[in-house]
Amino acid sequence: MASLTVFDSLNLAFQSVAQERLLKLNGVLRDYGLELTPEATAEILDARERILKNQGRVELDLSVTEKLIAGLAGSAFMMQEELTKTINDAFEVFHFLKNALSDFIGDDEVIDAMLTCFDQDCGGSSELLLGKGAEKILKSFARRPPCRNLGMDEEE
Repeated sequence: MASLTVFDSLNLAFQSVAQERLLKLNGVLRDYGLELTPEATAEILDARERILKNQGRVELDLSVTEKLIAGLAGSAFMMQEELTKTINDAFEVFHFLKNALSDFIGDDEVIDAMLTCFDQDCGGSSELLLGKGAEKILKSFARRPPCRNLGMDEEE
């Protein structure tokens, strides 16, 4: 049996703290008739790690995950049976969008656009959000006017 490295130990500690934090979201989720189990939080954290690795991204905290979960809970379309899958799909869409937008758009703005699209355009379908929804969000952000004079001289 291989010994744990420092990084393995840190990851195990993070997973434990992260799971506790996600379970605390049940206070909000229960208001909507939803609940995360310890198994669901473990699945979400595993998917989070995989998605971050696949997208070549790093997150130092759980704020995006927590905001997505809390935001999705408020959707009239959210059902307990699809909660974990929808959270994982939304997390994947979020990081796809952040990569495509070169991080020029803030996290909260991307999350708000995703939640609106999920409810209004995708009818609560995470599959549609992964496809046409993500495309629509990208087009929406692409139509914005580019940054104009930011008050800097050309010499700066």
